[in-house]
Amino acid sequence: MVADVSGKGISAAILMATIQSFFRSRGQHEFLHLSELMESMNALFYNSSPAEHYATLFVMRYDEQSRRVTWINCGHTPPLLCREGYREELGPSGTVLGMFPNWTGEMRHARLDVGDTLLIFSDGLTEAADRSNEEFGPDRLLEAVRACENKSPLELVDSLGGQIRAHSEGQLTDDLTILAIRGVAREANVKTRLPNASPECVVGACGKQ
Repeated sequence: MVADVSGKGISAAILMATIQSFFRSRGQHEFLHLSELMESMNALFYNSSPAEHYATLFVMRYDEQSRRVTWINCGHTPPLLCREGYREELGPSGTVLGMFPNWTGEMRHARLDVGDTLLIFSDGLTEAADRSNEEFGPDRLLEAVRACENKSPLELVDSLGGQIRAHSEGQLTDDLTILAIRGVAREANVKTRLPNASPECVVGACGKQ
């Protein structure tokens, strides 16, 4: 799960803490029904926060046997699913949280096969600007991801973080979160002779400086 709340300062920190507390208090079985989870999260957020505040969020679960990713994007910056020669944006599939009394949206599905990379990030990545106010942008992001195709998730996160800091000359004006998930092979399944995929996950985060 990666989320971003509107506003800054103490009020934004409290709202983010509310989201974190909500998810930490859920039972594992509740993540089998992501849509219902979003409805409950939205009701809590809507009833406990000022009208002008809302949150974007990307939440997913991964089935190790089928390699299927089930996800919901509540108005969050679209994550990138990258495989050799192919890029897919996992765009919005539901309304943002806390803006409306009722949440509407749907679960969607994708596959994370061996070698595939799922990159989830906050808008602080693409919107990081240099002194002339030119943003890092999606084109630079795609170029950076292509350059790291044969690198580990840790190297990808480190590389992106370094490029963002270089582009903004170390003057970040927004929080930055980067999560890289890679499908990796495990021992072969004796019955099917097909490898199972278990995700390797690396997260990087930093506050504005």
